[in-house]
Amino acid sequence: IYMGQNGPFQVRGWAAAADHYFEQDLRELDLPQCALLASIVNSPGLFNPFNKPENAAKRRTKVLDRMAELS
Repeated sequence: IYMGQNGPFQVRGWAAAADHYFEQDLRELDLPQCALLASIVNSPGLFNPFNKPENAAKRRTKVLDRMAELS
C-alpha cells in the first residue's frame, strides 16, 4: 500500500511508513501514531505530516474520535 514519498523513493507498507514518519518499528507505535498512519492511507499527499501538519493532525483526530465512537 502506498503511504507517501521519501525523496525519489516510494514509502510502501505499514512498516516502511512507521520507519519513515516516526523512525520506529511498527510494533513500537502508540495509538495516535497508528491513527496517523491510518489517516495517511486515504490521501498520502494531503495528510503528509511533514508537508501538511495541520491536515495530518485534523485527520488523525478524526480517526481517533471515530475509533472512540466504535469502542
